[in-house]
Amino acid sequence: MSTDRPRRSNHHDAPIISPDEPTAASKRQSSYLELSFLAAVVVFAFIYYRDAYRLGFDWGDMGSYAQYVRELTLGAKFGDVLGYGPLWYFLGVGVFHLWGADFGAVLIVFQGVIFVSACMIWLAAREASGSAVAAGVALLCVICVPPFYASSIRMLSLALFAYPLICFAKAERGRDFWPLAATAAAIGVNFALRPDFGYLYTAALGIMLLLRTWQTQGRLGPRFGYLLQMAGLSAAFILVALAPMILHAALEGYLQPFLADLFSYPARLLFFLHHAGGLDDVFRDSGQRSASFLRILPFSALLHGTVAERIFAFLIYSTLTLLIVFGLNLAYRLIATPERAGDNRLWLAILMISATQWPGFALFRPDWVHFISFMHAYLILAACVAVWMIPALASASSAKWLVRTAVFALVAAQIGLFVFYGVFRDASGWGVKQAHRGAVFTAQNGVRQLVSADERRLYTDISELIEQNSKPGDRIVCVPYCAGFAFMTNRRILFREHYVDDGTLLYFPDWIDRAIALTKESQPPVVIVLDWAPNGTPESRFDVWAAPYMNYVKQTYARSIPFGMGTAWIRDPLPAHQERLESVVGYGPEGTVSSAPFNVQPNGESALWMKLSGSAGLGSAILFDDRPLKTFVDGVVVTALVPKEMLAVPGRHWLRVVNTATGMRTNSVPFDIGAPP
Repeated sequence: MSTDRPRRSNHHDAPIISPDEPTAASKRQSSYLELSFLAAVVVFAFIYYRDAYRLGFDWGDMGSYAQYVRELTLGAKFGDVLGYGPLWYFLGVGVFHLWGADFGAVLIVFQGVIFVSACMIWLAAREASGSAVAAGVALLCVICVPPFYASSIRMLSLALFAYPLICFAKAERGRDFWPLAATAAAIGVNFALRPDFGYLYTAALGIMLLLRTWQTQGRLGPRFGYLLQMAGLSAAFILVALAPMILHAALEGYLQPFLADLFSYPARLLFFLHHAGGLDDVFRDSGQRSASFLRILPFSALLHGTVAERIFAFLIYSTLTLLIVFGLNLAYRLIATPERAGDNRLWLAILMISATQWPGFALFRPDWVHFISFMHAYLILAACVAVWMIPALASASSAKWLVRTAVFALVAAQIGLFVFYGVFRDASGWGVKQAHRGAVFTAQNGVRQLVSADERRLYTDISELIEQNSKPGDRIVCVPYCAGFAFMTNRRILFREHYVDDGTLLYFPDWIDRAIALTKESQPPVVIVLDWAPNGTPESRFDVWAAPYMNYVKQTYARSIPFGMGTAWIRDPLPAHQERLESVVGYGPEGTVSSAPFNVQPNGESALWMKLSGSAGLGSAILFDDRPLKTFVDGVVVTALVPKEMLAVPGRHWLRVVNTATGMRTNSVPFDIGAPP
């Protein structure tokens, strides 16, 4: 029977840092300290999450998740909407069955998912580094900079896989069955949860099996048999973990779309790898202009960027550098010290856990949201490197001491800046969200979130606009990335693609034609189009890359109503009986001298105000001699900016307020421009 290759001594298969054997009393004391630490973390997380996550309304990613779950509870099947694996959405379905369609309940459950996942990452870091302190630091970092709700699926996928893989890497022959079973089962769950990670983690497990086979001594035949046996066991446990999902799909009638989606991921991963251009921008501008493939911060941002860009660029390139160095060191260890089999497998597991998170950030979406997910995996590697460096500093020569001190300082800087940026600089961080979030926005389906006063006014206007022009359950169009507006008004989304941007045409070249045909067939009463460029360029605006669709909407829909984030297009003309007249009860100024500005704004334009007898409503505009001005509405008070050239013509002009959405109009009032003295 084959065995692991012979070792120089028993010491070499021990953990890389081997502390003195603890006594039973010290073990108990250590356990008590760890339990106390975890209890303190639970209290801290409860307070922190309450402040950090009840602030703001995520109408994009989390709104899309809630809307997809709502669609499933209303009879939709998996595949009717594009997303991840069905298990991810069934979590929300379970919440809705217990509490009803409730946005707040989903957020609370996701807070629990995030905390449990953080604890599982702590277990992985502790198992890998052998240090409860280093793992505790990693846990606190994860809690301080958690994923966004809709990105917590990445964290959950990582947490399920990391700990069992590390245990499997450390397990000796004869004691590796259950760690292998747990690792494979975690992969099976990931196939139902997030299939792309299922494939990536399968590849990682395959690499680990190849290393274990290579480390096994003996003839080629038995070693190959060992590989087949381990691969067969892995496949069996993956299928066992995935079987409940397959059975449910067969019973509920969505087996075909589920399997089609599952088996499409290898081609999709290759497609995105082929089109991704993130790393092309490290030293030069690749010209990539797709929202699905954003530009990574160039290396030059370290010197010439803003403070925030310098921090982010440092985190990007310093973590990549350490990953590369760690990988090269592992390659050397595999050749130079094959007798340290357990240590080498552990190094490989730690590297792969971080490396599988890197492409999704650097090649696909090099933004902070996806970098957080990478850092959660990287913290396991950082904890190990920090622990390994500290004891080595005491006995190293001056040259090695400087190198190891620099490595430790680099890891400490990475962790510190990650927390600082994530808490105090990023727009979704705890510190940033504390400012100007004192208003409460309430809407249908349990939406009750702390927002700024301006956000509350905007979201309220959008809610009223949708509810006044459609019925509950109607299918509406809301692009891009704004399915949450349908959820908060109890409407449904027309397109199966909740997320559409200029990258959509890469994967679905016929999307615009299909969207036009579906809109013609279904005639949604409201089309919401946000004035937003997802990748920061004009080309990524929906009305630019989807211009043929917008041309159809403009030709077909009777009314357009601008609001703070975009424009709503209403299909039906306004019934005559809805028209109403309001009076102007006050306005100012009532006139000026030719070319003399008044109430001058930062852009140089003048500002006037009008107070009405009733609410003006979203979409109201002040007309200056029938020319609409840029108007701002706050209840019964309406303000507008007057361009300089409109003040140059002396004479009597007329002001009035109209709202084409509600039929509201006012009487006209004079505005006199006198001749200069």
